[in-house]
Amino acid sequence: MCVLFGDRKILEKRKKDVEDFDPKPYLTTVLNCLLWCYYGLPFVNPNSILVVTINGIGLIIELIYLVIFFYYASSKGRRRVATYFVCELVFFGLLWSELYWQYPSMR
Repeated sequence: MCVLFGDRKILEKRKKDVEDFDPKPYLTTVLNCLLWCYYGLPFVNPNSILVVTINGIGLIIELIYLVIFFYYASSKGRRRVATYFVCELVFFGLLWSELYWQYPSMR
């Protein structure tokens, strides 16, 4: 959980600009938390509620970071963050649908 709070310096600066912060670590962590949350679901891996709990909280924290980043970014930065985020969601959706149709016993 401490890793998820590592980039508090964005919140501490009062310049109202993201300056040279890169959104890729936040986006990568969102995808990581999404995948672990999926893995921890009861129909995928029974008795792993702790995995879902921790990564669900991490997902919420990272989404808050992304919203703050998106709010203070320039229009070019917003477009880039939105593009990466949509690509992540498409990737996760494709992975989920592949696993869903590949293993009917998980339905």
